[in-house]
Amino acid sequence: MSHVSQSILESDIDSNFDHWDPDEIDRISIPGPSALKGEILETLKALQIQLQRLTEENRSIKEENKTLRAEKPKRNRRVDMQHELSVHEDTITIYARKYGMMVEMFPSSELLNKKLLESPTPFDSSERYTTEATQESAFLDELYRHFPESVHKVMETSYFSDLVLKCIPDARANEIKKLCGVAGDVFHLPSKYFTNINFERATYYS
Repeated sequence: MSHVSQSILESDIDSNFDHWDPDEIDRISIPGPSALKGEILETLKALQIQLQRLTEENRSIKEENKTLRAEKPKRNRRVDMQHELSVHEDTITIYARKYGMMVEMFPSSELLNKKLLESPTPFDSSERYTTEATQESAFLDELYRHFPESVHKVMETSYFSDLVLKCIPDARANEIKKLCGVAGDVFHLPSKYFTNINFERATYYS
């Protein structure tokens, strides 16, 4: 092939590459020995386009593989972390319900994830209310003393704070429900007076 013919062929390939129908690749036929020069050039052009397209696809696949290999350790770490957190869910739930009923009914969501200082202000000392910093330190001291050491390593995660803030109102609602169930006996009133919202309380004494 002459230099001029090769230049023409490359020019045609560049101009037609973006408009090439990939379905036509399977229909490429190789001309015989008696084929005209134009037919040979057209076949070479089609084969060259096919080669360029396959090269581009191969490069794209390699880039995708690199991305997948880079993200695989991250996905594994996320799965491991989720598994570790789920292992402690029951323990956190039990102690969070107790914490909300016996220690702090409305804890600060911002403080729940903070790290405990090496020498915190004791929660049961008179220094607790000296400054805002000592109050925060004492809050964390009491928080970490309440929850078992086995869950301390996950207490700085949003998973921990979200679960605690969910369990506390659930526990409070459950205790209020229990209280309503026995309030009738305490005040010598029908149990429906406290448990049934449709009970006619206004007309009960009339």
